[in-house]
Amino acid sequence: MEGRKIIVLFDDPLKGFTTIKKLQDSGFQTKSFKLSTLIVEKIDKQTQAVILSFKKPITGLIKVIDKLKHHTKRAIFIAITPKENFSLWEKSGVDYIAETPSKAIEIINTQKKPTLHIPIHSKHTTEEILKQYKKPIKILLFYFDNFDDELIEKMTETIKGIYNNLKRADGFIIIEGTGFIVIPYNQNESKGIEILMKKIESTIQQAGFLQHLTISNIVNYNPQSDSLEGILSKKKKDIEIAINIETKTTPIEELLKLPFIVNSAIEVLDGQTLAKLYYDKEFRRIINPFIDIKSARLIAQLKGKVDEKDIKEAKDRFTEVLKEAGKYFDENRRGDFFKTLNSNIQLFSLPEVQSNIIMLINEEAPFKKIINEIQKDAAITTKILKFANSAFFGLKREVKSIEKAAIMLGTEEILGISLSISYLNFFNSTHTKKLYKYSIACLAISKFIEEEAEINTGATLASVIHSIGDMFYAQYHPEEYKKLIDYVNENNMPYEFAELRFLPAASVNVGYELAVLWNLPKRITKTIKYHLYPAVVSRIDSALHLIHASSIIAKAMGYFYGSYSIDNLNYHTYNLFLNRFKLNLLTLFEKQGKIIKQKIDEMLYVLS
Repeated sequence: MEGRKIIVLFDDPLKGFTTIKKLQDSGFQTKSFKLSTLIVEKIDKQTQAVILSFKKPITGLIKVIDKLKHHTKRAIFIAITPKENFSLWEKSGVDYIAETPSKAIEIINTQKKPTLHIPIHSKHTTEEILKQYKKPIKILLFYFDNFDDELIEKMTETIKGIYNNLKRADGFIIIEGTGFIVIPYNQNESKGIEILMKKIESTIQQAGFLQHLTISNIVNYNPQSDSLEGILSKKKKDIEIAINIETKTTPIEELLKLPFIVNSAIEVLDGQTLAKLYYDKEFRRIINPFIDIKSARLIAQLKGKVDEKDIKEAKDRFTEVLKEAGKYFDENRRGDFFKTLNSNIQLFSLPEVQSNIIMLINEEAPFKKIINEIQKDAAITTKILKFANSAFFGLKREVKSIEKAAIMLGTEEILGISLSISYLNFFNSTHTKKLYKYSIACLAISKFIEEEAEINTGATLASVIHSIGDMFYAQYHPEEYKKLIDYVNENNMPYEFAELRFLPAASVNVGYELAVLWNLPKRITKTIKYHLYPAVVSRIDSALHLIHASSIIAKAMGYFYGSYSIDNLNYHTYNLFLNRFKLNLLTLFEKQGKIIKQKIDEMLYVLS
C-alpha cells in the first residue's frame, strides 16, 4: 500500500490522529485536515480514498464531499462513526460506512488497484533502444531492490507522476526487475540534467520509496562500447563499497554531532569518568558545554591526579555508553516520524486567535491590532487581566483595561498566557496534567529569578512552551509515553536517556518542529531545542540559560518525571548568573525553596 494517498477529515484531533496512525502503520500516505482548513483545489486528484472521522455529518460536510468527488474522480469515501450513527450517513454521499479505522483499511484494500499504462521492457530490449543513439549520452539511472510486480504495483502512481511530468522529448524506460531510466532531451545542459535528477529523487522520497532505491545516478553511456548490465553491476558494486566504508568509520563521529545523544550519554556516565574525560584535550571540547555543577566539582578535585591510563579508561567507557545511546537512534525512523508530523500538521494547528496573535507579532503589527485580536477570546482576556493583577507584579492599583494590561506585559508574555490556555484545551491526558504543572512551575521560577537578578527576559512564552514535545508524546502517543515513564521510575534512569529507547525522536526536537510550524519567534524555537544544554549554542544568552535554570529547579523540586537535583544545573548557566547578575542559583535554591514553592502555587492558581 506504500505511496497510496489517503485524505483524512476530522472534528476530534485525538480520534483523527488515531485514524492516521492506523493508516500509516498499514503503509498509506496520509494528509489530514479540519473541515475549516480544507482547500479542495489543493487536494491531489490521484487520492485513492477520503476518510471522514466524524460522529455525524456536520453542517457543510455534504457539500464538501460532493466537491471532493468531482475533484478526485476515482477516490472512495468512507465515514468512520459509531454503529448507532450509521443511518445518519446513508444519504451523505459516502460510499462506505465503517465502525473502526481497521474496517476502513479493509474496505480500501478490497478496491481494485490502479494499473500502470506504461510499457515494461526487458534489459535486452532496453539495450536495443539505447543502441539506437549514435553518440554517447547521459542517462538518469534509478535502480531498485526487488523491482517486482508488487513494488511496481505500489509505485504505480509515483511512476506515472514522474512520467507525466517529463518533457515530451525526454526518454523514459521501465526495465523489468531493475527500475527505470530517463534520457534527457537536452544532453548539453548539465545543470538542467542535475535539477531533473534531484526532482525525480525528491518525488521518490516524498512518496516513501527511498528505502527501496539502491542507485540513483547520472551515468555516461556509450552505445558503441558500453553494456547496460555492465553499468548496473559496476554502479551497484560502487554503492555497496561506499556503504560498507561508511558503516565502519562514521557511527561515533555522527553521534558526536547530535547534542541530544551526547547529553544522554553524559547523563548516565558516573561523575568520575566524566571528570577524567575533561583532562583529554579532544574530549574536553566535546563535553565542555554539557558539564553540570556536580561534574565541575569533581573536575576541580581531580586536577593533577589524572594519568593517561585514567583517560583511556574514561574514553573507552564514554564510547561504550555513546554506542548504547546510539543503538536506539534510528535516522530513518526519526525522518519518517517528522515527515508524518509535517504532513498532518492540521491536527496540531492552534486555535484561530492564537495563530493570529503569532502572525501579528511576527509582522510587528500595531499593538492596537494585537489587542483587538485578544479581545475576540474572552478566556484569554480574563487570564491576561488576572495575570497582570497577580502578586508577581505587585501593582498598587487593579488593572481593569486589557489595553493597559497588554502594554504592561508585552507581546511575548501575552502569547505565553494565551498558549497556556491552549495547553489546557489541547492536551488533557493523565500525563499532560503533570507536564502542564511543570511548565507553569518553570514560569513561576523564571519570574522569581528575574526578580532576584533584576533582569527582564520576557520568559513567559518560553517557559510555557519549552516542554511542548513532551506534551505531544503524552497526548498522542500515550502507550509509548507510559512505558517511558514507568521505565524511568522503575530504573531511576534519566528521562532524556530513556527517551531514546521508547520514542522515535527526542522530545526537544519534536517541540522545535511544532514551534516552527506554528511560526513562533526564532529565539523561542531555539530555547525549545537547546534548553537542556544551553551552552552548546551560547554561554551568554540569558533568556536561554534562564529557562534551563528554571527547568532544573522545577525538576529538582519533583515537578517532572525522573530523579534530578540542583547539581544537574549546567555549570555555564551557574557562571553566567553569578558573574553577570551576581546571583548564586545554588544558594537561591537552598535558602529560598519555600518561597519558590509558594510562587509556583500562586502561578498555578492564576493560570489554572
